[in-house]
Amino acid sequence: MVKCTTKEMVLSMFYDGEINGTEGAKLKEHIKICPNCKNKMKEYTHDTSILDSRLKSLKAKNDLAHLILK
Repeated sequence: MVKCTTKEMVLSMFYDGEINGTEGAKLKEHIKICPNCKNKMKEYTHDTSILDSRLKSLKAKNDLAHLILK
């Protein structure tokens, strides 16, 4: 088995939409065939889902805007 040399930072940037065009297309194809990169992208999706659900349940204080603009 060949070890993947794709850096986690590159995958993170791709997940965040910072890599697109030709490079993004190449990376997307790589992720389809590389188990390690595919799993890392699944982790990002899972982690984002958890964070989104937790953030939605948080409520800001009523006077938060006033405290920030002070």
